[in-house]
Amino acid sequence: GASGEESIQVHRICEGLYTIRLSKHIHYEGNFIYLIIGNNQAILFDTFPIHITDISLIKIIRSLITHTSKQIHLPLIIAHTHSHDDHIGGDIAFHNIKNVTIVGYGIECVAKFFGLPNPSLRSYPYNLDEIVSFELGGRELEIFFIPGHFPDHIAIYDKMSGVLLTGDFLYPGRLYVQHRMDFVHSAKLLNEFIRDRHISAVLGSHIEMTSTANVDYPTGTRFQPDEPPLALQREDIEVLHEAVQKAHTDCSDTWHSIPCGRFIVQPL
Repeated sequence: GASGEESIQVHRICEGLYTIRLSKHIHYEGNFIYLIIGNNQAILFDTFPIHITDISLIKIIRSLITHTSKQIHLPLIIAHTHSHDDHIGGDIAFHNIKNVTIVGYGIECVAKFFGLPNPSLRSYPYNLDEIVSFELGGRELEIFFIPGHFPDHIAIYDKMSGVLLTGDFLYPGRLYVQHRMDFVHSAKLLNEFIRDRHISAVLGSHIEMTSTANVDYPTGTRFQPDEPPLALQREDIEVLHEAVQKAHTDCSDTWHSIPCGRFIVQPL
């Protein structure tokens, strides 16, 4: 983060959809979190790596909700693209707040809340029948599991805007693969999902690349003056799917780093 920039930066993507970034001068992860507002309830995906004691995240969120919906007490759900520490660290700011529901961590909690099938009980290949609809009131989301980076990882599609949220599974950075077979099948599922849907942008949780293809900033970098845009496109999902499918077919035992231009697939 540049010296003097706001610690929390709010950007309006479209009506009722905001991304909120934590400055990298506060924490090197520089997470992007997402607020989606419907007529009956709002939902926030992720809450930053840390609780920032001198800034009220709940006040910022409530202000955006009130401005958009004209409702002061609209119910708010706190959910997560996945439960890695840098995505849940700020949850404490929402504890014991009226009209706020925090979705639990782990496959079972996420599956139960959204009505998703438990991915740990299914067999390959994944299919589009496992996508569920989640209604905010005049605004429908489609949600499905995309494990591979982390078991409880989900993708979120906002039908109103055409925005697809992909968390740490796909973003301009290092895509860490925890479980190879899950990652391959989730990439395939994402590729199938976008075929008959309008995709205005694919938005993830971080920026770690430079604007030069296949060149990333080192882990822990706090100032990235040559960042590319956050938004990826449907073509990037196709590139990801083809790259990991080829790697899986060509190399049955070990994967190495796979540079893909706007992101790098990085096996753990």
